[in-house]
Amino acid sequence: MKIKADFTGIESALSAIGGVTANIGQIRNTKQIRNPIELQIIEQGSIVLSGAELVEHLSTTAGLLSIGETQITLHIFDPFEEEESLSEKPARKTRFHVSECKTIEDMRDKGRGNRYVSSARHDGLFEVRPYSNLTHTRGDKMEAFLQPCHNCLTALNYEKYTEMKTKAGRSEVIRKFELEKFFEDFKSIFRCLPIYTSETFPEGDYPDDWARRSWETRNDSSWVCSCCEIDCSDNTGLLHTHHIDGNRGNVRLSNLEVVCVACHKARPFHGAMYYPPNIKMKLENLRVSQKLPRICSKCKI
Repeated sequence: MKIKADFTGIESALSAIGGVTANIGQIRNTKQIRNPIELQIIEQGSIVLSGAELVEHLSTTAGLLSIGETQITLHIFDPFEEEESLSEKPARKTRFHVSECKTIEDMRDKGRGNRYVSSARHDGLFEVRPYSNLTHTRGDKMEAFLQPCHNCLTALNYEKYTEMKTKAGRSEVIRKFELEKFFEDFKSIFRCLPIYTSETFPEGDYPDDWARRSWETRNDSSWVCSCCEIDCSDNTGLLHTHHIDGNRGNVRLSNLEVVCVACHKARPFHGAMYYPPNIKMKLENLRVSQKLPRICSKCKI
């Protein structure tokens, strides 16, 4: 049944104090707009970008590489590496990037025209064209298994990379790195992106190093929700870092709360947070498997 309501009195009172009517429909739809490059990545899994295109479309979200609201990786499409070397697992020289590291900053500053591949694939395989030092020509496109850039791991302190005292310890972090798990670890950041831009959000947006802070905060909690006590160590994407005061720019530890996606949704003003049925079922089943109540006894979700 369609309900008719007269808001002229409210609108008159709002106008009297200098207020303006919010266009809720426009706000809600803003986040759905994706640029053609982002759509192409989502549909195809990867896309080759020239230096100029990369500078135009590449952005960072909380220190992670992204195009629009899609988390991506970057690597050189035409590395100066032989096919034999690229065929090894992992390739000897070529690396991929996941964050705004020193290497990417250098690329931006110098405007280098190298051809990068922007990829959203999670399988650890990257399209490259090998180089022959003998003929000085490019071979056919192939897929190579690459390792992450150590500068990226340093920028994020991923798996406490910068705290490793030995080269062997850092090498072990790189050796065990799984791209699918990395995307899972930071999925909550992209799932919770604000509908405002950094210019329009009234209280500030995520700081540039938020990805690093979020991972460290969740890791320090042993990947356990502080509310329902579910252990998400094997399902890291289900665990979020919540800003208690609602200010994404306030990253003091006293303002951060580690909660699962369900308990996060139950926090004040988070009722519209993305929580699809398949994630709900996955989380509730995980609670039951850990002999916890299917529904959190504290927040009732």
